[in-house]
Formats: sequence, structure tokens, C-alpha cells
Amino acid sequence: MHAQQLPAADLPTLHRVLPAAYQQGMTAEPASLADVRSGYIGSMVVRAAFTSLLFGEPLSSLTDEYFDQRVALTRFIADLGLEQST
Repeated sequence: MHAQQLPAADLPTLHRVLPAAYQQGMTAEPASLADVRSGYIGSMVVRAAFTSLLFGEPLSSLTDEYFDQRVALTRFIADLGLEQST
């Protein structure tokens, strides 16, 4: 999403399959799907939530579509983080 290679509308589908794919790749130190999901969401919130909004970019370089995608990304990440904390 940050690189404009995936529309924000595709994030829920990716989110549904990603933790299981991570879990399958963890052969050296197996973990439960719940632990993998928590780690994936936690790291994404910490790493990406604060960089998904456009601070410091000149407004003249932003299209409405690009801005809308970044807002949708930020909302998706924030919602996952809030969901995880309950």
C-alpha cells in the first residue's frame, strides 16, 4: 500500500490469509495462529500506522485518489490495533 502496489480495498483479504502464511513459515519455532496474528498486527501498528498518513508531503503532489487510499490504509491499521487491544 505504501508503494501504491495494492489498493486499500484489498487489505481485508490480505489480512485474512497473511497470519496463516506466516505461521506455516515458522518451522524453526512454531507458534499458535493467535500469537502470530498478535505479532503481525502489533508490528504493523507500531511500524506503519504513524507513517501511513501523509505528513510533510507537498499537497500539490497528492491526488485525491492517493490521499483517499492513504486515509483508508490508516483507518484499516488503526482499527486492527484497536481490535487487538480489546
